[in-house]
Amino acid sequence: MTDHPDANFGPALRPIRFDHALGEAETKRLYELQIQLDDRIDAWHSSNSSLELHEFLDMTSTDYNLFVTDPSTYFKNRLESEILK
Repeated sequence: MTDHPDANFGPALRPIRFDHALGEAETKRLYELQIQLDDRIDAWHSSNSSLELHEFLDMTSTDYNLFVTDPSTYFKNRLESEILK
């Protein structure tokens, strides 16, 4: 067991860093995205799916790699893409 504060959380629930303060609506949506993704990951682990995790999550391998290596940027991109819709 590690003492790192994020050790018990997957990438989806680690603290996300942004260049600016998020408004209440953005913060709420970010939390929803994190929980939805974490729930989908749990569902994949519980399933007998033959899909790779990134396929089950409906992500490209590039997006999945970003999610795993730099979750802050992944979620920032997701929020920005929703705002631009």
